[in-house]
Parts: sequence; C-alpha cells; structure tokens
Amino acid sequence: MYRILLLLHVRFAEGSYLAYAGKFKAHIRTRFLSPQITYTVNLVFKFLHTRKHSSERTYLPLRYKLVGEISSLNSYLALEREDGWMMVELYQFTGHKRNFDLAIQFHGKVSDDDLIVDGIEFRPMEKVENEAEEDDEHLQPTSGSDKDWEQKLPKDYEQISEWSKDSIKWRTKKELYIHFCKGFLVNDGEEWFSLHKNRKKCYMLPARAILKESDWRWEPQRGSRFEEIACDPIMSFDIVCTIKSKLLSPETRYACYLVFKITKDHYAFEAPTKVIDKDFNLNARHAVDFWFIYLHSPPPPVIRSKFERHTHNQINRHKMKGLPQRRNDDWMEVQVWEFLTGASTEMISMRFDFMSSSSRYLIGLTIQGIEFKQM
Repeated sequence: MYRILLLLHVRFAEGSYLAYAGKFKAHIRTRFLSPQITYTVNLVFKFLHTRKHSSERTYLPLRYKLVGEISSLNSYLALEREDGWMMVELYQFTGHKRNFDLAIQFHGKVSDDDLIVDGIEFRPMEKVENEAEEDDEHLQPTSGSDKDWEQKLPKDYEQISEWSKDSIKWRTKKELYIHFCKGFLVNDGEEWFSLHKNRKKCYMLPARAILKESDWRWEPQRGSRFEEIACDPIMSFDIVCTIKSKLLSPETRYACYLVFKITKDHYAFEAPTKVIDKDFNLNARHAVDFWFIYLHSPPPPVIRSKFERHTHNQINRHKMKGLPQRRNDDWMEVQVWEFLTGASTEMISMRFDFMSSSSRYLIGLTIQGIEFKQM
C-alpha cells in the first residue's frame, strides 16, 4: 500500500510524511519553475531512526520510477544538507513551461529503516567545472614582470625544482610557473608534484606506494604518470600510506582522489563501494568511520515532455563527493577523503578498506594512484 503525497515541497504546507520501508507515491505539480532551465529533481528525507556513524554521503538503496514507466531506477548517494535533512537526486528536468505535473512511485525497501519524507525539491543545475577549461584559463598569458610570476610560485620553489626526476630548465619565472602547473615527476619518478591555483601544492602517489602488491596484477601502461598501474583486485582492497605535510601547502583543506579506470563491463561497479577508515579513532579525525563512493555512475535519467522519450542523456551528474568525474587526462577520479593540513610539518596517515557492496569481483578496475588537491 502506498501513501499518496500531493506536494512540491510539503515542508511549507502540511508537514512531513512517514514512508514505511521506502514505499510511497509522490504527485508533484510545479508552478514556479523557469522555462528552459535544467533542474535536478530531489527527494528530501530523513531516516526515522538515527543511524550511528552515518556519514554525509549515505547510500540510499531505493528503487523508483515515473508512474506509467515499466523499468525502475536506483537512487544513488544522498547528501546531508545544512538544515539536517538528506537529499538524493532522482532526475534531471528541463521545463518548457511553468506548469508541469508528474508522479513518482517509490517501491524499494530501505534496509530496515523507514523514511520521513519532507518533499520533492527542484534545484537549478549547478555548472560542472571543466578541468581543462580551468587549466587553460589559469595559464593564459598575462602582463607582469618576472617578479610578479615569482609571487605565483610556492616559497620553496627552488627546493621543489631540485626534486624533479629530470632537470628543469627555464628562462623566466613564467615558464617555471607553467611547468609547475602542468606537473612533473619527483623523487626518482616515484611521485608527482604540481601546482594548483592560489599557489597551492598538489601531490600524487602511484599505485605501488599505496596498494598491497600481492592483491593486484601489475602492468605498464602508456598515458599513466607512473611506470606501472594496478589491475583487477577481487572484491576488496586496502590503501595504506603516510606522507609528510611539507609536500602540501600548510593550513589548507585537501581532498584525496582515487585515480582509476574501468576497462571492462561496468555492471560490477554500479553498486556503491564502502570505504572504511581503519584509523577512525585516531585523534577523532572524522565524525564517521565509513562512507560510500561510486566507481561508476550512469548518466542521470532525464524527464522529458510527453512528445519526447524518457531516457538517459549525456548530461553529467553535478559534481558531488563520492561520484566519479572524468579528468582531462582521460582517467577518472573520485573523492575518497578530505583533511586539513597543520601550520607545521606533520605526518598524515591513511588506512582505508574499500569493499564492494554487491559482493561482485572488481575485474576491470585499474588504479593509477591517489592525488591530493586543494578543495
């Protein structure tokens, strides 16, 4: 039996609804959307029972479909909003008129928990930043003296230049700055250094430095920054490493990205991957001990008018923690972790377990390494 919701956002009208085992139907009548603007259609909810160690990226195993459609869809990661409610993207939608009606049927079992449904919310699509465009804009010629370009470099740029595997030659500080932004191998080719905007350091470790050798098949590959890549784990793998904070910029919030490719059928990677922090109790550095990421997420479903076919299109999901994004070097990356560096040199340790929630073999997964970039 389904509860029927008539709402655009019930928080402003009749209150919230309890959806037992994630089963309910929502009938939405829009009245105030702007024509020709692409919106995300989001379910706003809470779990009835507070989840211990639930994270800001929560896996919501909910199945849903438009009323009248045959096949169902699976929800992806839900994010916690500032107001304490959770939000998960269901569709993307471009309106051709202000008024639009649709009905969504939810029929998936959400573990052993029930949902408190606040409403369906339409949000204008945020622009997904294009890494290549950002880089091009960042490196555009600007007027300025050699001293001006030197100010764009980190204070210890001369020492960093000595780390390079190959001798760095430059005539002007502008040439050196561009070389830093493009990146280069350091420490005998075992690591990668680059410079982000605002003079923030970026740092990358190869798969060899973070993965257990016996759990992977190793092979060389052109197009990788390092000599070898790791291939084909089974159903789980670990990342273990320790780095010195001097390799990064002080007092800066960093995100750690897994850099990877999927070379075979994506079916085994459609379920989320659970990331477990084995150092959870170390200085209480996290509020949670696990979270979820996706190594593959299909294009978002798009609601079209009655004259068009409801389908997936080539619009990307908006940039979001836990969902993979394509890089301009044709590899994929997904944010795994974030942390804040201190004012002085310290050791930063990482010990994470990655486990497939579908119990499928991860054949086809290739890892180049992990990269630390300013958030």
